[in-house]
Amino acid sequence: MFIFVGCAGGGTSSMFCQRMVHEINQHDQNLTAIFDDVTSVFKRQLAYGDQYDLIFAYGGIDAIRSYNVFDFGQLFDVVMVAPQVAYRIGDTEKLMAPYPTIVEKIPGKIFGTMNATVAYPGLLDELIVLDERRAYQSDIQTAEKARDKNIEIFVAGGSRDDDYFINLKQQLAQLNIRCLYEPFNLENLYDESKTDFEFRFIFGNASLLTGENFPQIARRINAFMIAGDPTKSPMKKESWLRDYQIDFHYFDKQTDFATVLDFLTLVEFKSESTSEISVDRFEKQELKPLKNFLGIIYWR
Repeated sequence: MFIFVGCAGGGTSSMFCQRMVHEINQHDQNLTAIFDDVTSVFKRQLAYGDQYDLIFAYGGIDAIRSYNVFDFGQLFDVVMVAPQVAYRIGDTEKLMAPYPTIVEKIPGKIFGTMNATVAYPGLLDELIVLDERRAYQSDIQTAEKARDKNIEIFVAGGSRDDDYFINLKQQLAQLNIRCLYEPFNLENLYDESKTDFEFRFIFGNASLLTGENFPQIARRINAFMIAGDPTKSPMKKESWLRDYQIDFHYFDKQTDFATVLDFLTLVEFKSESTSEISVDRFEKQELKPLKNFLGIIYWR
């Protein structure tokens, strides 16, 4: 079971997880538990899931964002909100609503005492109840490219102010195809636009694509248009597009409208029939044993 414990900045949630895990491992022979910061838990999820019954991840409640909520919803069974940020429960519930993850405030009598011996039995009872509730949650409905009716194209190396794209937008408009041009921003990529469109072109440099953010980008973007000549200067991250089975097309100022329209038509056709491609983000890691100082502070 994966549990995310969110507080204001990660400090008190770290202390809470550390004490609970220590108590569980010391006094409950039926359970094994581990804690780590949320970024590390994402990276080691396979290894942790194989070796432990309860995996506690700590961090700030603001770690859950629109662009990574899919990852939280896929991994975590429970999001437990610390009492001092209880006012964030509503926002967190809205983000997690499409997923079976349960969002719950940590009871004050459990979190406030920080006395693991007293609190951890109550915590286990709470987790059992939450796990049962989770079993009844509805199917996942996510705003991802496979279920989204609009098409989103990442333009790598182009500018929305170029004459080429100004003309492209005008030519598409003559076919009653509405286009939206926006600069790349991971947060905005997952925001639902208030403007109706058939194609949203997201402009950004290929250097903005990182190993950390590409899974979120790939989950939303239907295709790439890449500025340049593939025989002379192919995009270095082209292999990522192939891994995720994302269609791409190279273009320059000489690429005619008919060629671009054929590509967009192909992307639209495939988007209506494809299911989301799942690519493993994390390598299975061999975990080193935890080190500790006087059995109080633990680290890896």
